[in-house]
Order: sequence, then structure tokens, then C-alpha cells
Amino acid sequence: DEHGSITQFPKSFSIDSSKVLPVVSNNGNVSCISISDRQLTCVRFPMYSPTTNVRDEEQNANEAKTTALFSHHLSLLQLEDAWKLALVLDRRDYFLAIANKAMHVMDIEMALKVYRQLGDAGMVTSLQSLVSIENVNFLAAHLAVLFMEYDLAEEKFIASGHPRAALEMRIDLMQWEQALKLAELHDPRQVSNISLRYATQLEARGEYDNALEFYELGLNPTNSTGDSNNEDLRIVCKSGLVRTIMHLGDIRRGIRLAKEINDSRLYAACADILVKLEQFSEAAYLFELSQLYDKAAELYVDSNAIPNILRISDKVTSQKLLCRIGNVLEREMKFREAIMLYQKAHDHDSVVRLYLDELEEAESAFELVREIKSLSAAFMVAQYCQECNDYAQAIEFLLIANERQRAIDLARDNSCMDIYVEKVGKPSLDDAQQIAQFYEAAQELIKAGDYYCASGNYGRAFSLFLEEEGDIGIQKAIDVVGLAENDDLTNKLIDVLLGEVDGVPRDPLHVFRLYVSLRNYSDAVKTALLIVKQEQLDGDYSKSHYAVSEAIKVLRENAHPIPFQLKHMFILLHTYHLVKTVARRGDHKCTARLLLRLVPAHVGNFPRHRFQLFISTIVECQKAGLKSSSYKCAELLWSNKELRMQLEKSKFEKKVQSIIRRPIVEEEEQEKSLCPLTGSRISCMDLECYSSRSKELLPMCVVSGKHIVLDDFCTCPISGFAAIYSEYVAYLREFSDVKKNENTEGVDPVFQKPISLDDLSRASPEDALRYINEYNMEEVVE
Repeated sequence: DEHGSITQFPKSFSIDSSKVLPVVSNNGNVSCISISDRQLTCVRFPMYSPTTNVRDEEQNANEAKTTALFSHHLSLLQLEDAWKLALVLDRRDYFLAIANKAMHVMDIEMALKVYRQLGDAGMVTSLQSLVSIENVNFLAAHLAVLFMEYDLAEEKFIASGHPRAALEMRIDLMQWEQALKLAELHDPRQVSNISLRYATQLEARGEYDNALEFYELGLNPTNSTGDSNNEDLRIVCKSGLVRTIMHLGDIRRGIRLAKEINDSRLYAACADILVKLEQFSEAAYLFELSQLYDKAAELYVDSNAIPNILRISDKVTSQKLLCRIGNVLEREMKFREAIMLYQKAHDHDSVVRLYLDELEEAESAFELVREIKSLSAAFMVAQYCQECNDYAQAIEFLLIANERQRAIDLARDNSCMDIYVEKVGKPSLDDAQQIAQFYEAAQELIKAGDYYCASGNYGRAFSLFLEEEGDIGIQKAIDVVGLAENDDLTNKLIDVLLGEVDGVPRDPLHVFRLYVSLRNYSDAVKTALLIVKQEQLDGDYSKSHYAVSEAIKVLRENAHPIPFQLKHMFILLHTYHLVKTVARRGDHKCTARLLLRLVPAHVGNFPRHRFQLFISTIVECQKAGLKSSSYKCAELLWSNKELRMQLEKSKFEKKVQSIIRRPIVEEEEQEKSLCPLTGSRISCMDLECYSSRSKELLPMCVVSGKHIVLDDFCTCPISGFAAIYSEYVAYLREFSDVKKNENTEGVDPVFQKPISLDDLSRASPEDALRYINEYNMEEVVE
């Protein structure tokens, strides 16, 4: 068949036993003795009759005859001839027939040859390990194992003098009872190990009584030479013993033995057994011993063992279990302990609920919600605050809970819109519209306009700003026009600024700001220059100074080049402004140099104060020792008929005449400092670099009126104008003693707004050069 099994039916023949008696058979010949004459005769078996050989069979190629011949050779154990015929037939079942016959007669070489032909690598590997075996019984035992005839294999192993091989076979087959018998006879040291393995198998099958018996045998083998002295083996056996004892219901004994072993895995296994036996308290105790605190806590919770729960609650890690424990503690009125567990489980809603409802510690709940930003917890707190009429905090927590509409409704209904605005930050378009409507109803027009603008309703914002009295409403309207870029709104605003609506013209600076808002910088600069010139003609130099300073600041903030005319007017007006400040410090030389910047070259820019400027220059130059400059100014004053008439009416006539009569041409050399562009020494009051090819301008220090220097440079935090850092610090220290107050307060020298020393910082030379380059970028104004 397909497995190589062959059933043969040999031909029979008979011998007349009345005439002859068979004596011996050899190679198909039967020798017989004649009864009558005692003569030997030879009779041949038919199955040994001559047959055709392989070569003849190959020639006639008759498969039936070849098959018959193959069977004939196989039955006669002529395996080599059968192998040759099998190659001709080339069928798997014939090869297997030869292999089986070779195994039975222990012809390993022939079996290897056949299995290689079949491609059976497993059998080839197994047989190769047997080639060198000379002991017939030992070889027969191994072959019996391959044929799964294990009893025969055991018999042959023992007969071969290798009983341990039989033992190993039984162990590999997990035939423990046979293995134990062999171990007791041939290798007693294996009894404990086999007993353990057998007991483990019995335990797994649920045969606990038998398992207990073999665990005990593993601990106390009947033969004293057993391997019971192996400590690891003893522990494993004892652990199995404890488990089976637990299974059999002897819990106290099992726990006592488990403690003797003190193994966390054993504790856990025994606890699992007790859970199945519904012995929950003992199971929880063992889980705790095994440090499986989550499982122990779960059982303690089920049995409501509060003291045990509290003892191990800090060791529980499961968030779900922590919440269950918290619920149990709540029922026991142990709220603080419950809060600790809820916090560990990140159940912030429960923590907030306990703070509000049970402990009445609202502030703790508020702080927690502000920190964690939980939506549900925030909504819970908001409801609590509403019940307490604490609308400010209710609005805050509604916003945290992402309930913006509820928050704005609450703010509107309780007139708390300022709080809502403070908490919400940047509102959405819809929110801004609702906020604007609230402020409009409350007649807070500026706030209403701001939020109409934020909602994109520029027209309504513009109208409300114009209804507000004062400059702030105008400035807000200008900002709206700049955002809206709407010609209709622009024309309406221009009409208002020019007074065509109510006959009251507004401050011309608003026109300048309008052009800036519309990013029409060319017209903005022209307007600024017109304003400055008009204020100069009117003699309001403070207002003129503010106008030009504001214009430069706004243009700089918008990254627009500043025209030379504006910079020049600022230098003149700020120099005029500095004269009083420097004179108060008693620095007559600096005061004189500042006045000489104005007189006589630019005194025409101060038409209503020409005489006063000439007199101040003459006097300060005399005090500073600048006699030649004093004489020149006195001579120019005397030569001007209009100014001489004013002199004749003043108390300075004789003083000026005295200076003119006795001219002094010598004069002290001006103080010099390094030019920030070329590094050469120039007058500290020079604001142009004559050494450079393009005659670049040098920014003026707004504190001292000198040109800036690279290694002592800063910019005013308020106005953005350049300054000498050390001069600025000295200027601020005049307001108070820095040793008493490190945050010395003063006012900036341009806009007179508060400033402190902490606001100042010295800039690097690179920053100074960058400022100079930007300062020299100009726009030509036609």
C-alpha cells in the first residue's frame, strides 16, 4: 500500500510424510530422509525457483513481472536486488516497502539510502545517529522507538544495558507511571523530578488528590538516594503541594505552607485558587502578600473591608479601582481620603464635587479647576457660583467650560460685562456684537465702538466714536477709518475734522493721524510740517515740539522714512526745549552751545522769541567763557533795527553795548568726542559727519543735545529717539536718589511720560550703526 506494507501469499507444496521426513531447510532446499532406505533426498521450495534477473526484466519492461520479481526479492530479504527494481518502478510505496524491511532487519545503510531517495530529512537525520551503534539490542531499541513500539524499545534498552535510555524515553513521552517504575529501579535520583512533573500534569487535569500524592513523593521519595536535596526542586514541589492543598480546601494549612516558602508568585496563584473557591478575604490577603495590590483592593472593596482598603489604598494604581474605593469611602463619610484617591485617579469632577458639596471648600475647587481646565468640572463650579450669586467667578468658569453663550448671557443679565470682557480675551465676532450692544445700551460709547469695530461693524463704531466728546473719540474714529478703508467714512471724518459738521475745527494733528491711518504718508508728512510751522508762527513752541515728535514717532512705528524737514524741525524745537532743562542743571557751556545751534542761523524759526533767544545766547556765552560768540551775537542784535528797539527798552542795553565796545576774539575750543561713523574727533555738538562722502547726519541725543556715540548708545523706551546712555541715566537720577529707590521714576525728555531706570538698557555698537543708517533714510517732501 501507500505506506509500504506488503502482504505476500507464497505458494505451498506438500511432502509425502509416509515416504520421507524433512530434516533441514537451507536457501530454499529441504533435505529429507527416506523412511524405507534411510537415504537423503533434496526437495526445492517453489518460491526459490529460478527467476529472470533485473537485466532481463528491464529488456521486456513488463511491469507486472517486475513487481512480482520485486516482491520475490523483498520476501527473500534480497534488499539490494529489490532496491534496483524499485529504481526501475520508481514508486513511493515500493521505496517505503524496502525502507520498512530494512528497518526490521536493521540494515541501516539500506534504510538511509531509501530515505534519502524519498527526501525524508527527518528519518535520514535520525538514522545517521544510529549508524555507529554496534550493540544490536540498543540499535533495536532505537528502531522500535521510531516505529512507536515503546514497550519493545524499553525491553531492548534494558537488554542492551542502557536502562536510563528507557527512562529518558518514558520521560520524553510523559509516561510518568512507567518512568517512575524505571527510575526506582535504575535511577532513583530522578524520582523527585518525575514525581514533580507527573504531579504538575495531574494538577493541570484537575486530579488534585493524585497530584498531592506525587508532590509529596517528590518531597519525600521512598528511596533515600533521590534528588530531594535539590533546594530549587523542593521549593517547586512544595509550591505545587500548597496549590493542591488549596484546591482540596485545606486553606489554613495551605496559607501556612505558602508563608514558609514566601514567594510572591505562589501567593498570587493561591489567591487565584481561593477566588475560584469564593474565599475572598483569604484571597485578598494573599494578593496583598504577593504585592498585587489592585487585585487585593478589588476584593476588599467587594467585601467592604474599610480598614484593609485604607491600609493599601496608596499602593493601588488602577484608576477605575481608585474611583471605586473613593465611592466606598464617600459612603463611609471619609471625604478627604476619598479626595486623595480621586486625585490619584485623575477624577477631577469627583474632587470638585466633594470640595463644593461636602467639605464646603469652594476656593480649593476653584484653584483646581483653574489648573486642570476640565470642562465638566468648570461647569459644575460655575453652577455653584451662580447659586451663590458670585457672577464674576461664574462667568470665569463658564468660559473655562467653553459655555461662552451662557457666560455672555449671565454677564448681560447681571451687568457684569466688564468681567466677561476681561476673562474672555479676544471675543468671537458674534460675542463682540453682543458686547457692543450691551455697552451701547449702557451709553458706554467708546467700549461699544471698540466691540462694534471688533465685530466688523465699522459704520456703527464710527458713529458712536463721533458721539463721544473729546479727542479720544476722534482718535478712535480715525483708527476705524483706517481699518474700514471706506471712502464714505473717510469723507465724513474729514468733514468733522475741518469743522464743516458742527463749525468746530478739530486739532490739526488729527488730520495727520488720519493720513497715517490711511497709510497716506506723503500727505501725513506735509500736514505735520504745516502744523509745525503754524504753531511756530503762533509762538506755541511746546505744541509745535509735540507735533513734530509725534509725527516722527508715528512714521517710525510704521517703518516709513522720515523726511529731512521733519528731522531738522525736531532738532531745532527739541534743542529749544532742552535749553531750559540744561540751564537748570547749571551747565552753562552746554546751554550756550545749544543756543548757538539756534542763534543766529535758525532764530527765524522762533519769530516771537527772537529777541529773548539773542539775549539768552549772549548771557550764556558770557557765563560759559565763549566771549567771541557772545560778541558776534551782540553785534548782530545791535545791527537789527527791530531787535535794537526792543533792546533799548530792556535792562540788557548797557550790557550788550559793553560787549560790543570791547570785542574779544579768543574762545575756548569746543568739547570733542568720537564720530560714530568715521571714528575721528569732532565737536560733540556737531550733528553732521563732514568727513563722510555723503555728509551723513548724526542722530541727536534727546537728553543732552550732543551727537550719539557708539559705545554709550541707547534709545528712549517711550519715544524711540536716540540718546547717550550715561546722559540719560544722569538725567533720571536727578529726580531721586537711585540708592534709595532702584526703580527711579522720571519722565522721558520728549513726551514727558513716566519712565524708570529699569526701562533703560545700553545697546551695542552694531545697534547704534543700524539706527544711524535708518536715520539717514529720507523721503523728499515737495
